[in-house]
This record gives sequence, structure tokens and C-alpha cells, in this order.
Amino acid sequence: MGIIYMNSLIVGILLSASLVTFFAIGSNLVNYARAIVGGISKTSTPQASALEARGDSFGLQHALVNGAAFATIVTLPIAVTFLIRGKAFINLWMGSEYAGLSGRILGILTVGLIFSACNQVTLATVLGISKHKPLVPVFLVQALCNMILSILLIHRWGLVGVAWATTLPYLAMSFFFWPWYLQRTLGVSVRDYIWNVWVRTILAGAPFAGATWMVEKYWPAPNLILFFFQTALVLPIGLICFWYICLSLVQRQALLPVLVHPAARILGLRTKRDGATV
Repeated sequence: MGIIYMNSLIVGILLSASLVTFFAIGSNLVNYARAIVGGISKTSTPQASALEARGDSFGLQHALVNGAAFATIVTLPIAVTFLIRGKAFINLWMGSEYAGLSGRILGILTVGLIFSACNQVTLATVLGISKHKPLVPVFLVQALCNMILSILLIHRWGLVGVAWATTLPYLAMSFFFWPWYLQRTLGVSVRDYIWNVWVRTILAGAPFAGATWMVEKYWPAPNLILFFFQTALVLPIGLICFWYICLSLVQRQALLPVLVHPAARILGLRTKRDGATV
């Protein structure tokens, strides 16, 4: 998030303070999505520490890949909605004067979000096994590249250039550094990591993307209430695809009680209340 704030500062200094709002709208939405993954990644650090203490290297690899894939699964419906309906949402939320430029910025930043959401889990895992010290110069280089690219591209493409200057270092970290580093430190297969974290997850999200596109094209929302209703309406399509494509039979069997028990408990409480009122 610090990189996003740095870019807002660059926009204010090199362009205009009034343009910071256009950039902040898109960047804040992406930050909210990252915050959701941040809550998930907090469990990865103690889990990694426990697995390392037991000497379970295979379990550590398995937990990392599954956690990174889960982070992408959680992020992808939000990212797809941003990409396809982001301009419409900003139009309803902030007004038509912000929809065009802020919508483009949101779309560019969302590309980085899709492929970097898993990095929060991988970083938390690396912290859990005390393999994070070599990462400090890498993150400094990322921030430096972002700053240099922002200064260079802002004169050529304005706010859009700053958005790409933010996204490109994130993509470079996701595609090149993290797969290599995880293979080097934990023995995680690059092919398995890419397949499970990105390829299979994106394939599973394709039907949800198609349904979202259809809604936006043939049923545009006139207000935010209908917008959120439409999003909730198509969300089960994505959840079903993620359930059967991204999760193994063992994972589904493990998760099913976690999902069923709270629902059964709520239904049981309602039944008791209904019985008490009769």
C-alpha cells in the first residue's frame, strides 16, 4: 500500500493535486481488495512455523501453494468485477466525471492485483520460516523501479502511466521473482505453483466473468443497490466453479463440515425460536 501512496504523492507533485482524486479512487478500491487477502495471510505465518518445526517440508509446500491459490480465488471475483464493471461502479458511486479515467486506472491496477494477491500469502509463509531477510533489497528495488517508472511514464501517459508504473513491478515480482525464490528456498515446483495458483483459478473464474459481462451488457444497473444485487446474483456461478475445479475431493470434504455446521446451527436456532413462539 505504501507504493500506492507514493504514487499519489508523485501525481500531486508532477501533475496536479486535483488529479490525485482520480488516481485515489481506483487505487483505494484495489487496496480494499488487498486488505481482504491480508486477513487471510495472517494465518499462514504460524502455520508455516509449526510445519517447519515438525520438519514437514512437503506439508509446508502444500500449505503455501494452497494458501496462495485460496488468496487468488478470494480476489478473483472482486478483480473480475473491477475489470468488467469498474467504470459502471465508479459512475454510480462517484459520478460520470470520474468513471472514465478512474475506471481505466482501476482496470490497470486490477491486472496487478490478480497476479499479486497470492504474494501476501507467500510473504507470510516466508516470514514464518525466517527466510525473509533476502527480500528486503528486492522490495526496495521494486519500490525504486515503481518510482522511476512513474516519473518517466507520467509525462508521456499521465495518470495511466503511473498506474502502469505500479502494475509492472508487481507483475515482475509475481511472474519472475516469487516462483524462483519459492523453488530455491522451499523446493516448490514452478510449474505446480503457476498451474494451481493462477491458471486453474483463472479458468475456474471464466464462467463468472462471462456472466458478469452479460449482466453489464444487457442489464446495466441504474443504482448501487441493483449493482450489488446483480453481483450477488452471479457470484454463485464463480463459487461453484471454484469449488469443483480448484479444490480437490479431499479439500472439499474437509471444508464441507466447516460450511455446513454454521448453517445447520443457524437453522436449528431458528427452529427453536419458531417452536418457542408457537
